[in-house]
Amino acid sequence: MQNRRAAPRQRLLKSGSIFLGKRKVPCTVRNLSDTGACLEVQTTVGIPSIFPFLGPTGVMQSCKVVWRNDTKMGVKFGDEQPAYPTADGSRQSQPPLEEDSTSN
Repeated sequence: MQNRRAAPRQRLLKSGSIFLGKRKVPCTVRNLSDTGACLEVQTTVGIPSIFPFLGPTGVMQSCKVVWRNDTKMGVKFGDEQPAYPTADGSRQSQPPLEEDSTSN
């Protein structure tokens, strides 16, 4: 099998988070490079093809899914911005802000 990765990956077993709007999905980072990672989750169902990710480096990155199976996915880091749904059905590049109920 040919390795088509742009950069060598380092094997590791660290925690990360996938952000889906206001929801955070925990994941395990199985390997990591400057250009991508292998993420393990409970299920890949419901995870979009582009999403924000916070990994063990502490830097928020945009991820694009390159491959996936039931519990793992290979992602490529990039400039793609996820599109979040808004109340009127359009999409925006930032997650909707929660309204502060204490300011009323």
